[in-house]
Amino acid sequence: MKTVNVLRVTTCVKPDANVLMYVDNIRNDLQQYNIQCQFTERKKRTIKSLFTYTTTPVLIIQKNGIYLYISPEEKISYQESTMNIKFKEYKKSGVLPPLVQMIAENKYCTHHIADCTMGLGNDLMLMALTLPHAQFTAFEQNFYIHFTIKWSMHYYCNHINRDLKQAFDRIQFQYGSVEQSKADFDVYYVDCLYHNTIETSNINHLVKFVENDEQNDDALIDYVTTKTGKVVLRAEYNSPIIKDYGFIMSVRRNTVTHYGYLINKQH
Repeated sequence: MKTVNVLRVTTCVKPDANVLMYVDNIRNDLQQYNIQCQFTERKKRTIKSLFTYTTTPVLIIQKNGIYLYISPEEKISYQESTMNIKFKEYKKSGVLPPLVQMIAENKYCTHHIADCTMGLGNDLMLMALTLPHAQFTAFEQNFYIHFTIKWSMHYYCNHINRDLKQAFDRIQFQYGSVEQSKADFDVYYVDCLYHNTIETSNINHLVKFVENDEQNDDALIDYVTTKTGKVVLRAEYNSPIIKDYGFIMSVRRNTVTHYGYLINKQH
């Protein structure tokens, strides 16, 4: 994991009191990271003009959310995306989403769950919403993704859709890999299609910006399968990881993406 050196932070053109409060909170939070941060006044500058002399990503705190701009045309932020559709289907049918079925028998489980591949946080929020008694730690080894999703999700759940706030409050965000953590978890969720997500989203440019930042699936799987507890996997149906480690898969029709689990012997 490469150390990121610089992050720029600014606001919308006309910030209100809430936006300025987030500036202060983010400034304080950045003190725990080894990051050189540049806070700049936006004035009337356009997004394009912010990239005239530098390609350093800029975190922009706006009235409608917090966004990380990688370039004038590319940005990332937490969005409900397909998570909202899956959760509505669950509320209507009462049937847990396939991912959550691999984690728990019902919504009352009190597990401490590690999302080892947070990314944009859609699976994370789906799990937190459908398992209201569980606790979550979200690991992300790309600083820009980690910090942006952490704060944009905070803003979204507190000011855009407060129905998500209780779920958000049960999530801890951790910069780095679960392999660096000293904590033990009841469940480890690993998305081996994280690379596919990168290739089809704005994260692709961001991961390339931070060299040597790619996730090593083999090392991650090796680690979590030595820990006490359940490992939940998202992978393509023909992934060699399934056979190599003995995952029990739930095959879904009309999709190449399947979920499975492995319970370690120590559990």
